[in-house]
Amino acid sequence: MRDFYTFDKASLTVGAKTPVDVKVSLEVAYKDDDEYGDDDNEDYGPLGVKMMGELQIEVAFCNTLVQKNTTGILSLRQGDDSSRFNVICMEFLHHLQIVPNKIRREFWLFYALGRPISDGLDLFPDFTQKKALRVYTVTNFNGSWPLGVSCVVVANNRKEARRLLDVKLEEAGVLKGRNKDYDLDDLDIFSPAAFVLNDGYH
Repeated sequence: MRDFYTFDKASLTVGAKTPVDVKVSLEVAYKDDDEYGDDDNEDYGPLGVKMMGELQIEVAFCNTLVQKNTTGILSLRQGDDSSRFNVICMEFLHHLQIVPNKIRREFWLFYALGRPISDGLDLFPDFTQKKALRVYTVTNFNGSWPLGVSCVVVANNRKEARRLLDVKLEEAGVLKGRNKDYDLDDLDIFSPAAFVLNDGYH
């Protein structure tokens, strides 16, 4: 999946220098987690995202602020929200003369580096901004018919899991208006494993 953005309000900070206003066209490519999806052989890094784009910057003809392999912090703004992340300028694309022999607009290809410093614009995948939740399974109670019911709940804690499941069971008409007595089994999500929640014999 790919998303495309344009930011007229942005700035680039190189080292200890003062931030310089820039314009940015951004492409964000997300790794496809579908095991049946096509393998595009691209390097998405540990975050599962590849971010690149075109940076426009106006400089004096003698200015050398941005050169090949220059690194800096790119700040993107949209309304009251902003995102900041490290970038590397990889390739000079072309330039336009703004004021002959005085000011020109340079166009650079850049790539984002590592994790964002901040991401108020939600450009990076959600999992880089949120803590891992807990997964619970429930298998030890019957539904409307004398047959076993299996459930999976994702929540921050057991209290939230029970509240979410009680609401969902009511909506599904399972044990509607009755006391819901069941156990929440904490699923280990850090070890590869497969689980049969209901084998059809109970």
